[in-house]
Amino acid sequence: TAGTLHDRLQEVGAQLVVNTAKHIAAGTVETIAQQAQKHHRPAPKIHKETCRIDWTASGRKIYNHIRGLSPYPAAWTMLHNNDEPVSMKIYHTDFIEEKHTQEIGSLEVQDKSVRVAVRDGYLSLNEVQLAGKKRMTISALLNGYQFTENAYVR
Repeated sequence: TAGTLHDRLQEVGAQLVVNTAKHIAAGTVETIAQQAQKHHRPAPKIHKETCRIDWTASGRKIYNHIRGLSPYPAAWTMLHNNDEPVSMKIYHTDFIEEKHTQEIGSLEVQDKSVRVAVRDGYLSLNEVQLAGKKRMTISALLNGYQFTENAYVR
């Protein structure tokens, strides 16, 4: 996820800064000012709508979208359960490539797992957060939350 990559790069970057400062102080490297380039632009700003999951995309693309936004700001979708839409952030999933005939966005609840049908398989939800609730594993959510048979995400 973006969070685990951030943590690894933070450690590597800290060591690199220390080593670079030592080399500059010892005079063993030549410093060069960065040249301004026309094609250098800041990264685009992430807005709430860019974090919304497009369930019509491929399963791998959705899986990577979720990973790239976890843990912050987090990918989100609208869960429709009992005709009551509620916002749901998704932090961790597994992609299962599999042929099926289910409608895209429909939920399949079994035992302590929830899968979302995507065009080329399923996304198994592992860690989510419903609006107004804390972040939790899907098995913890299922301990107190009931999905209807026709629940879906959009």
